[in-house]
Amino acid sequence: MAQVQSVADDLARARVTAQQAAAAKGSGPDPTKAGTTASGGFRLPNLINIITSASNKLLGIGEGNINRRVAIEIRPDGSVVPITGKNAQGKTAVLRAIWALIEGKVAGPGQSIRLGEDEAHLYGDLGAYKITRTIKRDKEGREEWSLKVVAADGTRITKTPQAVLDSFKGDIGFDPLGWARLPAKEQALALRSLVKGFDFDAAATERSEAFEERTTANRKAKEAQAAADKVQLPEGPEPKAVNLRDMVDEIADAHNHNAQVERETASRARTQKQIDDNLDQAERLRAQAATLEQAAEKMQWSLDTMAPIPKPIDTAALQERMGQAQQVEAVRGLFGRRRQFEAEAKTANEDSARLTGIIEDLDAAQHEAIAKAKLPVKGLALGENAVLLNGLPLAQAGTAEKIEVALAIAMAKNPELKVILIDEGSELDSDAMEFVASLAKKNGFQVWIAKIDETRQVGFVIEDGRVAT
Repeated sequence: MAQVQSVADDLARARVTAQQAAAAKGSGPDPTKAGTTASGGFRLPNLINIITSASNKLLGIGEGNINRRVAIEIRPDGSVVPITGKNAQGKTAVLRAIWALIEGKVAGPGQSIRLGEDEAHLYGDLGAYKITRTIKRDKEGREEWSLKVVAADGTRITKTPQAVLDSFKGDIGFDPLGWARLPAKEQALALRSLVKGFDFDAAATERSEAFEERTTANRKAKEAQAAADKVQLPEGPEPKAVNLRDMVDEIADAHNHNAQVERETASRARTQKQIDDNLDQAERLRAQAATLEQAAEKMQWSLDTMAPIPKPIDTAALQERMGQAQQVEAVRGLFGRRRQFEAEAKTANEDSARLTGIIEDLDAAQHEAIAKAKLPVKGLALGENAVLLNGLPLAQAGTAEKIEVALAIAMAKNPELKVILIDEGSELDSDAMEFVASLAKKNGFQVWIAKIDETRQVGFVIEDGRVAT
């Protein structure tokens, strides 16, 4: 109850200070010493004035000629600074002014100077440094931003003044409630900045490449194994190899031999017929019998002394052997094809296992980096596409847990400039506001919250670009 009362006191002080600031209408310090203008009538017509303590909390903000606002000065007190009012009155712009003071032009709107004016100013006192940003139009109408940083001892920082702010600014533009409303995947991406020394994009690229290669390897392994399985082998072991070339040569030699035998048989048949013809002629021609008989005897002797005719070779047996050898080779071809496919499947599986190892190593390195990051909430972790709390998606957490996680991340992103900006805070009811205030006070932070409220009783009420009186 004491803590709730303290939070209520913070909110009450903020309301009182808002009323005082509205009554003062720009009576705060004027670091630029700017005079009044016809369009403004305030002491700070061209000034956004932000004053902070040495602990880097904002003690006040004033702005002039930024967008549609003439001049605003706010001097808050407490851990929570509500910026309230109806829609389209300039609440969000107050938060953007704080952001632009620290970040510069990159955080400002596209058109920063109020219509009809030629320049505007931002001013902030961080204790250790005083910051002034001046925005002017050049001859072509473009806005030029300049920065002046002065140390507490009065020394002006002339060399890379933005680097001085960058050294402690953290992520001033991080909106914890805006982050909590993001889809789970975008929440996880935003949280990666707290994991130092690990390149998520490079790891994701390498993992994606390895995953694609593994997919290809798995496909090749599956195709090769499927092809191997389609090869139907006969029963029994794989037969030994046969020399088909020698058998072809043997068959060719057999054919040549048989042709020679046929030719020789035909030749001898012709010779025998010649003998018979001669004998017949001898009978008919007795007068020439002696001569013919001598010739016949000589031819007979020649015939009788010839070598025996060899037996024909059975080519049918050779053809049968040839068919058997071809069947053996066909079977061996099946075994060879299966071995080839199985080898391809083995190689592809080995590639897949190697790539799986790469993916597991990358995942392990990412998990190790996240584990070493010491995220700001116990049980908070980064899943592949979601932020996890105690092992469950953050979306399943309760409202208080979500607010606590979002604020803890914002605090981790802004460890030195202890200011958090929350836009569209209307979803925070009174209990949630008190919870935010308690967390802010406990951790020494100041939370600026823009929210719709038409009672004109809460925080600093913005109406038509001014603090309401």
